[in-house]
Amino acid sequence: MAVCFLSLCGRKATSLGTLTTKLYRVGTCIGFSSTAAERRTTGDDCHNDDGDEEQSLSLTHVRMLEVKANKLEEQVRDLTHRYQRAVSDSDTVRRRTQKFVEDAKLF
Repeated sequence: MAVCFLSLCGRKATSLGTLTTKLYRVGTCIGFSSTAAERRTTGDDCHNDDGDEEQSLSLTHVRMLEVKANKLEEQVRDLTHRYQRAVSDSDTVRRRTQKFVEDAKLF
């Protein structure tokens, strides 16, 4: 399973949004939950519905992680923008101060 997943992902950094798509592809690649599916078709465990509940919990967990990742990405963009403005402002102050010093030397 890991080999199939890694081959689908490659060595690129993936976001959580594409991660769910890749996980779905991996599941179809190796037959996700094939043992549970075989049990249900043979009738060995026909009264156990934990698989659906676990799957919905995992999907809920993935969605929560996606929301958290989106919030963190927005926070990174905001902090990066603030940092760039601070660097720009400090550079402007440095240039103005340098100009004032040069003007003061002339007088």
